[in-house]
Amino acid sequence: MIRSNVVRLESNGGKTAVPGALSADPVHATGQTLIDAATGADHTATVVGGKSYLFVGNATGMTLFGILAVTTAANIAWACPVNGAIVINMPQGEATLHYMSNVNGGGGYLTEIKRNPLNQ
Repeated sequence: MIRSNVVRLESNGGKTAVPGALSADPVHATGQTLIDAATGADHTATVVGGKSYLFVGNATGMTLFGILAVTTAANIAWACPVNGAIVINMPQGEATLHYMSNVNGGGGYLTEIKRNPLNQ
């Protein structure tokens, strides 16, 4: 009997996610550059609640995200490593994404992605 391993990815909400963040389908004209020029400060980006976003980190530092200020570990909901990519599913009604990097100049690029309505 031949068995194959199947890896299923889930979002932070427990829904099936695309098989790799970089295979996400972007929504044109939704891109934002998120750069932390002052490490340790809480920065914000305006997003749409209920939407999914792809964040691709740069080569400078890790980026932390949250719904509330990310200056304390208790408020960190997502983390993206250097040169990494993650999917952030914003909760309904939340329009502000907080972020910071662990080094000056850390950050990356955020864009909305299309989601399969059956997986929401």
